[in-house]
Amino acid sequence: MNRLSLYVRGYSFFAPDYATPADAFADVRRSATAPNFAMIEGRLRRFTSLVTQMHLDVAGEALRSANVAASEVVSVFASSWGEITTAETIMRSIFDDGSVSAARFTQSVHNTPSGIFSIAANNHRPSSTIAAGLQTCAMGFLEALTLQKDEGGDVLLTLADEEIPSVFRAEVRPSLAVAFVLSEKSEGAHAKVSLIPAPKDGAPEEVRVLENDTLPAHLRPSAVALGVALVRFLAAKDVTPVTLRGASYAILVEPA
Repeated sequence: MNRLSLYVRGYSFFAPDYATPADAFADVRRSATAPNFAMIEGRLRRFTSLVTQMHLDVAGEALRSANVAASEVVSVFASSWGEITTAETIMRSIFDDGSVSAARFTQSVHNTPSGIFSIAANNHRPSSTIAAGLQTCAMGFLEALTLQKDEGGDVLLTLADEEIPSVFRAEVRPSLAVAFVLSEKSEGAHAKVSLIPAPKDGAPEEVRVLENDTLPAHLRPSAVALGVALVRFLAAKDVTPVTLRGASYAILVEPA
């Protein structure tokens, strides 16, 4: 079969508690640092959640590193939990006194980062928002590859999740964000990303499978952690072939 393939032309990483992907893997923490998200100005910045700020921070950095205009890309924003903190704030307000902030409510939907990005960048191209639990990273790449096939041009893929409020009693996971700019152009690319059939049960694996269970324990609950692992490989210029497994497909990442 003909593979859907694109090249990684730019990438970026942000975490409030970690300066680099390597630090995230080693759990070497820094003083909590706020995202810059400089591409958003004025009133658009008001009431933005941490997860939206992280999406926009890594989007801007990845686009700059790839020298690609924000107004020209199709985009995919992937997050397992989305605006979970905003949702908790709204629910707590309703419980406390029955009130709801209209400004917060308008930014409580899963595609908030996509909408703010399109306004800030004057981008009128298609955009998708993806949530798929621990398969969010693989599903994000699947959406990016197929969206590019339909629409052409370069693709921005961001993945971000913020720490879940304690009221939900979920596993503790750090706030993390990564972004990739994918292109048909191979010149200067950091890696090649392809959609391939998932290996059948019992079939020999051609390359290493990258799964959450293979990550450090503190990163395993995070849907973004596999993206952090990929950025760590790219930053170290150590792109040995790996696959991300989906339900009936796999994403192959290999040297360009």
